[in-house]
Amino acid sequence: MMYRDAYIAEVTRRLPQTMREDVALELESTIADMTSDTPSQEELFEALRQLGDPVLLASRYLERPLHLIGPALYPTFISILKIVLPIALIVSGLTALLGVIVDFSEEFSWGQGIIQGILQIVGSMLAAGIQSVFWVGLVFALIERYSSSRDTIPLSKWDPSQLKPVTLKKRQISRASLIGGFVWTAIWVGIYLNASNLIRLYWEDQSLPLLNEEALRFFLPAVIALAAVEVGFGIYKWVKGFWTIPMAFWNLVFNLFWIIGTVLFLTHPELFSQEALTQFGELLGQTTAETESLKRWAVWTLLISFIVIATTDVVDGFMKTRVPRHQKK
Repeated sequence: MMYRDAYIAEVTRRLPQTMREDVALELESTIADMTSDTPSQEELFEALRQLGDPVLLASRYLERPLHLIGPALYPTFISILKIVLPIALIVSGLTALLGVIVDFSEEFSWGQGIIQGILQIVGSMLAAGIQSVFWVGLVFALIERYSSSRDTIPLSKWDPSQLKPVTLKKRQISRASLIGGFVWTAIWVGIYLNASNLIRLYWEDQSLPLLNEEALRFFLPAVIALAAVEVGFGIYKWVKGFWTIPMAFWNLVFNLFWIIGTVLFLTHPELFSQEALTQFGELLGQTTAETESLKRWAVWTLLISFIVIATTDVVDGFMKTRVPRHQKK
């Protein structure tokens, strides 16, 4: 019974103290029912094989996995990290570099400017790297925790019943589109974080930030949350690999949040710097009313463009879930 006791110990040591005794008694009874009164080693091994991996069995008792990212998702996690991490590092480094160039002040010597610039760029890349690993890891941990298929994923065995039907090419999600989505997220987040340096009004040898720093800080938590959801949704699509009806509805919800967030951001009364708008009007020889009218036109053009893009994406998502009638049979 050495192997039986060892197996039970392997299962129960992963459980809370309050569960161990009951589970040990249950397993002793189950193994006894599966074997004879004096089982041979081979008979006992066969019973333990049927019970399965102790780690997986313990996770079933707990009704949750015992690892953040299991063996079934780990290769995909590494693949996505290899794509997301370089994108985040490159984009954050480039946007920080542009910010350093624009923000360079003649008050500092070249040596001071270079050292300050390197520190700023390295800090930005380090923050982007940490954020990328954290958010990608969090999404995979949530998928591992709440995926309905986790109990069917063995740790060391494979069964043909796990094979999934071949997905129609129309419903498949291409890697290129997913990578493009990650690049787009990294670009707009990088621009937002460096908006004070990159989005400016330039004239002669002077410049002014076009957007108010306080308004940008006000929206920053929502921007980080939206970017995290966008990356998370991209990972979900990567893991799933093809469009489904629930995914199309999630895509609809996500685009609604995008539109609402964009409307709130662009129509915020303090978003644009009044000083920059006044300077802009003077450069064009416009009155305050004409400058305000031009600003409203630009805001509405952006809003309509975002709504059209979001609507197209939503419709495209639902269209890709459709299965031709002759292929349903």
